[in-house]
Amino acid sequence: MKHTAATDLNAAIRIHQAADYIPEPAEETEHYPCLLCVWIAAAAIAWAAAIGVAYALYQAWQAIAG
Repeated sequence: MKHTAATDLNAAIRIHQAADYIPEPAEETEHYPCLLCVWIAAAAIAWAAAIGVAYALYQAWQAIAG
């Protein structure tokens, strides 16, 4: 296709027309994490806490035992 002023004008018109179809940005809404992610995070925290408590009890038992 030969480059002419008409092709530039046609391209500019198409770009301008396409810009009419760009949707407006949606209003920002609050983002809540998915429930599965919340459960996984809660389980990971509970697991880490349980391991920490078990290790502290083990250390106390070792100190008492000797």
